Amino acid sequence: MPAWALTGDVKLPAPSVSRALDAILLPINDAVATAFKLNVREGLLVLATEPGGVADKQGIEPGDVLVEVGGRKVTRPVDVDVIVRRGLRTGDTGYLFGVSRGGSVVEVSAIITIEFYEETFSVSEISTWESWSVETSFSYSEFISEYSETIETSYQSEETVIEQEASVETTEESSTEAASDDDSDDDGTPDASDADDDNDGTPDDADTDDDNDGKDDSAEGDNSSDDSDSDGIPDDADTDDDNDGTADDADADDDNDGVDDSAEADDAADDGADADDSADDGEDDGGDDEVIEDDSGDDEGGADDGGDDGE
Repeated sequence: MPAWALTGDVKLPAPSVSRALDAILLPINDAVATAFKLNVREGLLVLATEPGGVADKQGIEPGDVLVEVGGRKVTRPVDVDVIVRRGLRTGDTGYLFGVSRGGSVVEVSAIITIEFYEETFSVSEISTWESWSVETSFSYSEFISEYSETIETSYQSEETVIEQEASVETTEESSTEAASDDDSDDDGTPDASDADDDNDGTPDDADTDDDNDGKDDSAEGDNSSDDSDSDGIPDDADTDDDNDGTADDADADDDNDGVDDSAEADDAADDGADADDSADDGEDDGGDDEVIEDDSGDDEGGADDGGDDGE
C-alpha cells in the first residue's frame, strides 16, 4: 500500500524520485487526476524536475504525464527506472518517452547515460526543484517537507527493486537474442532469417528434411509435449512418467506394463538367435523353447517317441 499525503480533503500518493529523470513522479489515480485537474486517468505525473537534471535538459516538464517509455506503459514511478536501467545494462542510452501534454500525446527523445543515472543528490534539495504551478490548494514545498523521510527511504529501497527487475528481464532478453543468432549450417546467416537452414540447396519451406539428418521431418515429429500418464506434466519434465508413485530413476517398470524394463531392453535387440525366440520374430515367447530331439531308439518316454523304440 502506498503512503498518502493530504491536500485539502484529497489524499495523494507519496512522491517518488526517478533516478533516470531526476524528477518527482506521482502515480495517477482518481484522486491525483481530480486534485490536479488532469484529463487522463493513468500514467505518471511529473510533479517537479531538478534544474539541469535529465528531464529538464531533455524537455520533460513539470505537469507532463508519462504514459510510455520505450513503447511500454508505465504505471509505477519505479517502472521508468527499471526500463532505463535495463537498457543501460545492454548499452542503450537513447529512450523515447510518450508524454501526455495539453490534451495530446507527444514523443520526447532523451539521452540517458549510466553517468546521468548514477548521479546522486540531497533530499533537502528536492523542495527547491521546479514544480508544476496549478491553481489548486496544493503546496509543493509543504508536500515534500511532509514526506522528506519517506522519499529518502523509498529512494534507497527502490534501488534493490530496480536492479532485480532489470536483471531478470535482461537475462530473458539475452537468451532470446542468443537463440535468434543460431546459425546451424554456419553459413553466416542466422537461422531466423536463413531460407535454407541446412544449406542443402532446398529452401526450408520445400525441404522435408530441414535438419539434414536423413529423416523426414514429419516422421520425426515433436515429442516434447508427450504426456504418457496424462498428469499434465510432459514426459521430458516428469520424474514419474507412469504416475505409479515410484520415481523413474528407481522404477524397474517405468511404462507400467507389468514387464521389467531391463527384460524389455534385452528383447528389443533379439534377432531370433535367442533360445527364447522360437518364432524368430524378435519377440520373447515368455518361456524356454522346447528342444525336440530325434528319438532313434533308446529314448524312453521321449517327447518324440513316435514308436521308434517300439514302446
